[in-house]
Amino acid sequence: MKKQWLAIIISSSLAAAAVLGLMRLLAPQLLGIPLDLEIVQSSERKIPFYDVVLNKKEITGKKPYIKDPYLKHRSRPLNRKSPSDLLGFRNPGVPNKIDVLAVGDSQTWGNNATLHTCWPGHLSRLLSRERASVGGWGAVEYLEMTKRLLLLEPRVVVVAFYTGNDPLDSYGMAYAKERWASLRPSDLPKKVKGPHVNYPPKKSELWSVEFDDGVKTVFTPHGRYACNRDHPAPDAGYVIIENVARRIAERVEEAHARAIFTIIPTKELAFYPRIARAGIPQDATYAALVKAETNRIQGLRESLADIHSARYVEVVEPLQQAVLNTSVQYYKRNSDGHPTGRGYEVIARAIAGPVGEYL
Repeated sequence: MKKQWLAIIISSSLAAAAVLGLMRLLAPQLLGIPLDLEIVQSSERKIPFYDVVLNKKEITGKKPYIKDPYLKHRSRPLNRKSPSDLLGFRNPGVPNKIDVLAVGDSQTWGNNATLHTCWPGHLSRLLSRERASVGGWGAVEYLEMTKRLLLLEPRVVVVAFYTGNDPLDSYGMAYAKERWASLRPSDLPKKVKGPHVNYPPKKSELWSVEFDDGVKTVFTPHGRYACNRDHPAPDAGYVIIENVARRIAERVEEAHARAIFTIIPTKELAFYPRIARAGIPQDATYAALVKAETNRIQGLRESLADIHSARYVEVVEPLQQAVLNTSVQYYKRNSDGHPTGRGYEVIARAIAGPVGEYL
């Protein structure tokens, strides 16, 4: 009998260990594992160059992202489904030198758009210039990658901050490692628990809207509000964005290039003037988001415009005006928060003039 109980205890322990191991690998957040433990560690070993660049496991993998010790994750190189170059950037090929460097997250990478209809793609067509596009990160990664891509000697560096998730993404990364401790606000030296965000959002958190001309879409105000509400985590996130912007501007100036900053709003804020004009009763969380995000953008806009060596370019109002005055679907009809190719074109046209002046 004792042997049977011992066997049961051992088998149960092994099963529990296996389950915990899988959870740690596939869903570490369920175990409360902090972000710093999710980031893979760098190595001091000298790895053969071609083993890194022409790595069959990375190039032929199915996942769009690969873990990285400095960036948490990076885009898979030579991704055929969402074309990327050998460095994992959204270009037809790795350039030796570029005129315009576009840095941002998935709003810059161009989810919902092709290589040529994301906003850097439109910008390249409008200006007939080479560009390198980076996507999928927050402000900390923007700084890390800008420092490296200045080796391509860009004449203009355009950094697009996105209010929909950059504040909390930047907050999480800056507090994940001491490497980025200097980016943290002085009044919050240690990490606090941030607002809870359901991803994907629950059905109860979605708000569908349809206009008289047939344009319709679905908003996700709860998750976007978490990034803009009055709370220590997003407060710190916006400070980190400002700190990153100043450092990027310094680096770009040292490289004898010009820095341009812009703020891409959430889909919810882009639609706000149209919803207000149509007199549609607003979801309570949506109304709170619009108010909070508007205030956040105003503060960040002033901080970015105050950086003497950089220039701020407005894209919030052009997007709002485009959505307000036409029946074109500038955003998807579903809950996806990324613009369509037509929406990215609005962003590119707003940026093209100032970039062209520097070229």
